[in-house]
Amino acid sequence: MSLNSYNISSDKKSGRPRGRPRTSNPDDKQSDDAEPISFSGNFTDTKVNKKSENRFYGGSKPTFARGMTEKTLKIEFFMLEGLEGFENKTTRSKMTEVALRGSEGLKEWFYESGINRELPETWADFKKKVIDYCLERDITQIKKFNDETWENFFIRCNDFVKMQKIDTKVVFRYLRTMKMPIHLKIIVLACVEDFDVLIDRVKETNSIQRSLVESRYGKKHTEDAYQERRKNKECFRCGKPGHYFRDCQNEKILRIGKRFDADEGLDRREILIDNAKHKAIFDTGAVSSFICSGALGLFSQKKQKRTRRKFKAVDGRDINVSRMLEATISYNGIKNCG
Repeated sequence: MSLNSYNISSDKKSGRPRGRPRTSNPDDKQSDDAEPISFSGNFTDTKVNKKSENRFYGGSKPTFARGMTEKTLKIEFFMLEGLEGFENKTTRSKMTEVALRGSEGLKEWFYESGINRELPETWADFKKKVIDYCLERDITQIKKFNDETWENFFIRCNDFVKMQKIDTKVVFRYLRTMKMPIHLKIIVLACVEDFDVLIDRVKETNSIQRSLVESRYGKKHTEDAYQERRKNKECFRCGKPGHYFRDCQNEKILRIGKRFDADEGLDRREILIDNAKHKAIFDTGAVSSFICSGALGLFSQKKQKRTRRKFKAVDGRDINVSRMLEATISYNGIKNCG
């Protein structure tokens, strides 16, 4: 005979026992006698399979994305071209089939190529472009090195265009999205889509600027001073030495109204407050900042002044402070930058 047992702790509001009846019935999944369920694999595989089932409407369909190997791509195209009725489709329909099975980045590339009327006319040319995209051999993978001049970078882009036989319109569209000095940005925006013209204008501009500086300070002194400053100074955006802020290719990190989390990608750097090292979060978007009273012990008590000030938090709360701290803040050799 099976007996039901209850948890003897009672609910204070209703006075009734809490919990559900516990029984020795082997069919009950919550029973103590039930055998543990074994699980093979991992949860990541399960999520991927569910996503693929919802994404594709039947059969084993390939997915095209960056980071694939060339052999894997050829296998996926071979499987796709072997589907019944695929050969009878138009070239545009075949392209759409690949885009539907691609990543978000591939879909975006397909859309931009379509609206700009830059899609290939043949299926073979389209396959080559998809393979170049998935193998990361497209123009977006060309980055400027920190110790490379913009003139040499444009020459390298021109060589890449000739080798890969890419349309110059695509390359100039990519260059216009890059971060570069303002005088070069104007040249790229106003220049016709011809690399020979672009490189000549950059050379001419650099020559004029160099001659103006040399006529004022002298050639040797100017070159030595510039190289020394560039070598020792750290970029204010990313903190890495060897380049200036205007030449930095790193993305600016901006988080507003979020708590700190190591996985959130906050721009957290080390600063000096009264010659003591502290961690600080940059680019928070706040007009002013405050700290809790427990953190005042990190600073000298003599520099605290009594005051009354009200802060408006992100969630709308009013926070009143009673003391003000005067300190010297330094970052990258710049004092009172806070």
